[in-house]
Amino acid sequence: AALLYGSATPSLESYHKVRDRYMLPERATGAALPDVEIVDMRQEGELLFSARLLDELQKTIVAGEKAILLLNRRGYARYLQCSQCGLVWQCENCDVSLTVHSRLRRLLCHHCGYGEDMPDICPECGFTGLRRWGMGTERLEKEVRARFPEAPVFRLDADTASGYGSSPRLLQEFERSRGGILLGTQMVAKGHHFPDVTLSAVINADLALQFPEFRAEEQTFALLLQLAGRSGRADKPGKVLIQTWNADIECIKMAADLAVDEFYQAELDRRRQLGYPPYANLINIVCQSREGGRARKAVEFLKEKLEPALAGEQVLGPADLFRLQGWSRSHILIKSSDTERTLKAFRPVLEGLRGKFSRKGVRLIVDVDPQWLS
Repeated sequence: AALLYGSATPSLESYHKVRDRYMLPERATGAALPDVEIVDMRQEGELLFSARLLDELQKTIVAGEKAILLLNRRGYARYLQCSQCGLVWQCENCDVSLTVHSRLRRLLCHHCGYGEDMPDICPECGFTGLRRWGMGTERLEKEVRARFPEAPVFRLDADTASGYGSSPRLLQEFERSRGGILLGTQMVAKGHHFPDVTLSAVINADLALQFPEFRAEEQTFALLLQLAGRSGRADKPGKVLIQTWNADIECIKMAADLAVDEFYQAELDRRRQLGYPPYANLINIVCQSREGGRARKAVEFLKEKLEPALAGEQVLGPADLFRLQGWSRSHILIKSSDTERTLKAFRPVLEGLRGKFSRKGVRLIVDVDPQWLS
């Protein structure tokens, strides 16, 4: 039997595994590929909009055409901080700051759902000068509406699409609009076909690169490529603007050049040198506990017991992860050349320790082929 696998942005593992690869150099409609331009935000005076993007948005609206704006972070601001004592509001369950949601007047954790009402004064020093740092789709929507009051504006993210049928209705309204602007998180980049979208733009292409994940470059390249595919899908030419604070990063430059094969080959070379998938299999073992320190001690003990059974395999760690949903976490990462053989080797050790850990309030989690390590 033959298996045909199709994707505009296949994973590196899939790209490497497939024997015969066929590239489709043209769009199904015959439309030309869009022009893609990198905008270096270090030369701009604003955080959200470059002069280039504002100009292109105005031209698009006047022509009665549509635009899509991507900012892959929801909420109004990344965190709230007191300007006097420096206090940052943190989640009580996770080691992360709370995201500002202005319309709800709430501070929310996007990991566990914990929330607090928006404060008016600092509980530590009583100062009223509280500042909102960073940006999210809610703030982007507010700024777009203020700058382009004549344009219909639609926001698509997890907050606006949570109700049953909300997402299809919003997209239908955008499709019927004239000179409309659709903005949101990565949901706006996924497979939509609007013939009169002639402009798509990334507000901050660097967000995924801020996370210490080995897939960060791959995820960034894929998202930029997907967004570029939304523009100019019919007879009107398309334009794509990528706003970035790191215009020299290779994955961003290759996405702007639509250099798919070049990116995959370069990223495969990097993965080969570092010993990451597809050239090694990863097994992430996490110990977590409600009591701080126990998770770290458990994973250190686990590594000591596992290493004799894993002769020849590379074991990284232990390393602490950020506290999540009230659980302190530590992990080790195994790079294996044969997953089944490795699992078979250490399964008896794990089964022997699972009950002992459980009695001490420690959870043991084994994640084979993890997509994220944090």
